[in-house]
Amino acid sequence: MTTNNKVIENWRLMTAAERRSILQNAAADIVKIFANDKNFSQKAEQLLNQIFTNSESLDDVRRLTGATGESNDWYVRGRGKTLVMAGENANFLAVLGQLIAALITGNEVVFHCSAGNGASFDGVSAQIVAELHSAGVPDAVLTLDNYSQTYDLLQQSDLMQVAISADIQEVLAISADLAKLDGALVQVIAITNDNERLTMLTTDYLYRFVTERVKTVNTTAIGGNASLLELAAESL
Repeated sequence: MTTNNKVIENWRLMTAAERRSILQNAAADIVKIFANDKNFSQKAEQLLNQIFTNSESLDDVRRLTGATGESNDWYVRGRGKTLVMAGENANFLAVLGQLIAALITGNEVVFHCSAGNGASFDGVSAQIVAELHSAGVPDAVLTLDNYSQTYDLLQQSDLMQVAISADIQEVLAISADLAKLDGALVQVIAITNDNERLTMLTTDYLYRFVTERVKTVNTTAIGGNASLLELAAESL
């Protein structure tokens, strides 16, 4: 395992509370970036605070009913490499929310946010990434790539999901491109309108960025050596 892979794995295995602490350290400075737009900065602060509050349930472990002699615990983990991107008609507040959602759920993130809705996001996206790195998000976990073409970004190895703010036509086009790729199905998490932006405030929104797992422990193993089996399932 390479050094970068170890860093990414350590981020995934952190508790949501540990990741939340790091991200909260950056949140105030991120909001200050938009100080000249009071309306936006207030909305950004509210959205980030709600995401932090909703993330508390990510550390829940639920004991499931199982056969005699074993225990079965349900929990969630980040899906893996996530492309967070702004489409041509992106809402930047949605992009910001998706970025924080992808990170707090334990995913490696490639951030592509150079422009959207006729405005340049290049400078502000670089500032946000700098604040997150300064707060403790490892460089290997969060990468800014504002220069690659969408086609090349979708071709990345080990890509597990794409979180995008765009109009429905662009989302459908990207979904079609992803469907043509070999390998595992890449999930698309899209925000295309005001109603969908409101879903980012709900308690179950973060579960779109994770996968379910079940840890089964043989509690009757000879000598007390339990055998473990982790089964990855589809996200909620």
